[in-house]
Amino acid sequence: AEALAIGRSDGHGAKKWQSTDAGIQSHAIKAVTAFLGCLSTEMLRLPPIKESISDILVLLEGVLQTKNVSVLIQAADVSSKLVSSIGNSIRQYPILEIVSPLSCQLSAHQLPTAISCARAMNCILNSLVTARGSTHAEILETLERTNAVASIVSALQSYTPDVHPLSYLTEMISLLRTILWIWPSSRYHVWSNGNLMGKLAHYCLATETTVVAKVLRLYAALALCGHGAMILLKNKVLMAKICELVGTSHPSSTRIEAFKLCHILLRSSKGCSQLMTSRCQPIVEGIIDAMRAKDDKLLVTEGCRTALLVLRYAGNHHQCFWSNAIDKVLYSILTGRCLSSHQSDKVLCDDELFDMVSKNFMDIHPYVWDILGYLVVHCTEDHHPVRKGKGHSLHALISCACLLATDVMRKSSPMTLSKDVQEPALRAVLMMLLSPNGYIQYEASFKLSEGLPYLGDGYLNVLLSSLESNTTRSVATSFDSFKIMTNLMNLACLVLSRPYHM
Repeated sequence: AEALAIGRSDGHGAKKWQSTDAGIQSHAIKAVTAFLGCLSTEMLRLPPIKESISDILVLLEGVLQTKNVSVLIQAADVSSKLVSSIGNSIRQYPILEIVSPLSCQLSAHQLPTAISCARAMNCILNSLVTARGSTHAEILETLERTNAVASIVSALQSYTPDVHPLSYLTEMISLLRTILWIWPSSRYHVWSNGNLMGKLAHYCLATETTVVAKVLRLYAALALCGHGAMILLKNKVLMAKICELVGTSHPSSTRIEAFKLCHILLRSSKGCSQLMTSRCQPIVEGIIDAMRAKDDKLLVTEGCRTALLVLRYAGNHHQCFWSNAIDKVLYSILTGRCLSSHQSDKVLCDDELFDMVSKNFMDIHPYVWDILGYLVVHCTEDHHPVRKGKGHSLHALISCACLLATDVMRKSSPMTLSKDVQEPALRAVLMMLLSPNGYIQYEASFKLSEGLPYLGDGYLNVLLSSLESNTTRSVATSFDSFKIMTNLMNLACLVLSRPYHM
């Protein structure tokens, strides 16, 4: 504290930064920068280091109120470095003390100052996303008192490429997105501002990739509010652009952000209907292409997530997925990383595919079964999903899911069950048996019935006894919810497949 010229305002009150000399302030900031560069995870546990960090926050609180632009920028940059250096332990310190002066500088006429302070604030707020509700309430009160959102909105509305640097736009967008993500009440000030929404749409239609990706992230936070989502969906030009952004002509990072925005817009049946009615083909094509990407796991995952959200709801978009060979895409996801390139078109026999999936589980596999489940349960009675000469993939998927389901039924001990591998497949089989499409229902029932004789006559009694034991036990007694759910699905599969088994 002495080295940083920190003292107590009245001898026994709170510590305060005492120097107003720009030279001393700059020297102190440089000393802090050097100190932060030497920190390690182990050092952060030491009491003297913790006390020093608290003193640094006192220093920054004082310096951030200076009128010297150069020192202000240094202090804001050090604030960002401090948060990055101490990581999750930030919650142990009174970080709120520097939020207020940083927020006050967002409206600064000196653009470098506003940019550095916006960047520092974004860093701080992102580190406090999972903080206690009381901390969030205190920060929100500070943001409202300093008119932070109004300052950011003003900056975005007045941005002119010829006058302002691009970083001014991107930092303000990023900070606003973080605020909208954490504090729902702040979203009203954005979606209700027609001028701002027009500006954001203009930025999204721009060719600058960095700006487009950041606007998409901002839209995703805004769309968490139902009114915000509806306003976005009603903008046909904007929706056309977003649907274009999921396509192959754009960088993977941009496509991923566009998919994430679609996830939020697709949360409701109304949102799905509005988005898919007018832009079905480009969205489905973008999803299918993303799911086919072999060297980009993140893109494949986001494509699968989007497909899963879309396919939850019935509609003409299901036909669009079938027309784009969704069954073949799902099959290739299961086998693509295990077969060499010259074997990629090979259709494995049922046992080969079952062994491959069982022994080479990947995080993406549950998506395959959930997507397949929604496809089959919404497949209409008059739709024949097996095209001439092209039905091998669907047949293989049905057979593999049924083998995995039968394998679950054989393994009566909870210790031998594999939740990640087999539970999604069992759920898919249940949806096949409930499918209104006769072909799918018959194929699943027939394949499942082939494995049922191996279970023995007493299997049904075992299932019923297991379920009954859970209904009679004490509420305080622990129970295996996954086992109960699996038993219920097993029972449903047995009952639904009974006509074919008899």
